[in-house]
Amino acid sequence: MISNYNHMQNLKQRLDTYILSLRNENGYWDGKLSSSALSTSVAVFALWKYDKEKYDIHINKGLVWLVKNVNLDGGWGDTIRSKSNLSTTLLTWACFSIAKDRPEFAECIHNAENWLTDRLKRLDPESISTAILNHYQSDQTFSVPILSMCALSGRLGEDGWKLVPQLPFQMAVFPDELFKFLNLSVVSYAIPALIAIGLVKAQNSKLNKLTKKLNQLVKPKVLKILSEKQPGNGGFLEAAPLTGFVLMSLIGAGERDIEVCQKAASFLIHSIREDGSWPIDTHLATWVTSLSINALDNNMLTENADKEKLVSYYLDYQLKNIHPFTKAKPGGWAWTHLQGGVPDADDTSGALIALLKLNECQDIPIETIKNGVNWLIDLQNIDGGLPTFCKGWGKLPFDCSCPDISAHAIKALSLWRDKLDVDTISKVDKSIQKAWRYLQSSQLDNGSWLLYGLEMKTICSMKILCMGPQ
Repeated sequence: MISNYNHMQNLKQRLDTYILSLRNENGYWDGKLSSSALSTSVAVFALWKYDKEKYDIHINKGLVWLVKNVNLDGGWGDTIRSKSNLSTTLLTWACFSIAKDRPEFAECIHNAENWLTDRLKRLDPESISTAILNHYQSDQTFSVPILSMCALSGRLGEDGWKLVPQLPFQMAVFPDELFKFLNLSVVSYAIPALIAIGLVKAQNSKLNKLTKKLNQLVKPKVLKILSEKQPGNGGFLEAAPLTGFVLMSLIGAGERDIEVCQKAASFLIHSIREDGSWPIDTHLATWVTSLSINALDNNMLTENADKEKLVSYYLDYQLKNIHPFTKAKPGGWAWTHLQGGVPDADDTSGALIALLKLNECQDIPIETIKNGVNWLIDLQNIDGGLPTFCKGWGKLPFDCSCPDISAHAIKALSLWRDKLDVDTISKVDKSIQKAWRYLQSSQLDNGSWLLYGLEMKTICSMKILCMGPQ
């Protein structure tokens, strides 16, 4: 037993040493997301639509990377280690429409078509549309962008836009606080796609005179809203897919020359990697730093980490103003400090837990903590659970309550509870009780929890339930 214990201690020390070695020159952790066929396909096609001559080198590097990283079965997955899936393979096949006459890509295109035919039985526009819409059901956050790129690339035929649902871009003119009542078919972070893809669909549809007139009146307003939601570096959510979908759709809607397109193209160019690929997101520094701090042994953190720099990082990048994208109030943290980051419940919980650990080495201003705690509490849904970005938006992933995120928030609130003032403690206790009841009510009969209805996520919730409510 002693031997096993010593072995585990040595292993933990080696892991801590390795984690510490991965810090950047500023004392925190950056992390690196996998290159993605999905991101690369969308970015390449968007740049081709925008200016294929100017970005010829980037486009070709991306196409070559896609060929080099195709799976053995002829399809592509979300990352270089993922199994082939329908959505990514369709997007990549659509991307290769720009090179369908180039012999060096013929075999790759042929193999992709075989993969798709095996899954769809027939590789015709109706089969493609039906498969994608059936897969995503009522959530159009992904299905409509995928079908729109297929339509823009010609993969859905001459009448392809008939197979693409119309997104209600007109609703973007309503105040953000009303979105929760509009039952939108896309999640809160996809409003830029709602606008751009809604516009390109309308541009390519036969509409009556009244609808055309209404769209003409609304169009300048929604484009202004889109511009306001775009960060200075051009990247919506720091994400190549969302930015690429917006860019290609605006071009398809006849808006190539607006500044949103220029900035989106600039973001895509600056986020390409040396090998010609793009990741899903450019940066996860806050999330990776929180995970690293919380994984480290206290003594290792005290003796080896630059605690002042770490504390300053969190203090500097806590949201200080109302966020232009989600209208979130000050107090939360995003997954990155870059311009496209949006404050969310998971990263805010992670930051609060990391700050508690750092507080053992250096006092943290209590107002910073109270702002973060209140931000989490204010995000809590009526059912007691916490969503990712926006309170009360609906039943789609990221907007509905999530057991994993709720459990993470309970942990953060519980750890700081006794260091807060009486009034804040009262708010924390009520919030934890509500979240506790949500976790109990959302547990399945087999003892597990669903993560947004997509996959099983039990461990984090189980840890919180074992602690019991405050």
